[in-house]
Amino acid sequence: MSSRKDEVFMIRCECCGSAIHVDPVEKAIYYTESKNKKKRSMEEVVEDVTSVADRAGDKFDAGIAAEEKREDYLEDLFRKGMKKAEEDPDKKPPSIWDYD
Repeated sequence: MSSRKDEVFMIRCECCGSAIHVDPVEKAIYYTESKNKKKRSMEEVVEDVTSVADRAGDKFDAGIAAEEKREDYLEDLFRKGMKKAEEDPDKKPPSIWDYD
């Protein structure tokens, strides 16, 4: 390491061997390097992308199904509330001041 305070310095990770070069003047990361980066074939990259796309599609379908169930749940809750309101139409709803 250098004794000058304005030179870029390096921090190395003991676990993976990666390094971060930091610029103290700009107070920002200047450069990063990873030592254990494995080269992958094009087939592996395409497989990863398609699996991510499949998972995203599954999550989207699950979200649509949950939204449909939510709509049914809210409709049922509204019906129960209307039924309860029709049973006793003169009952006053609770006020926020009633809980003191």
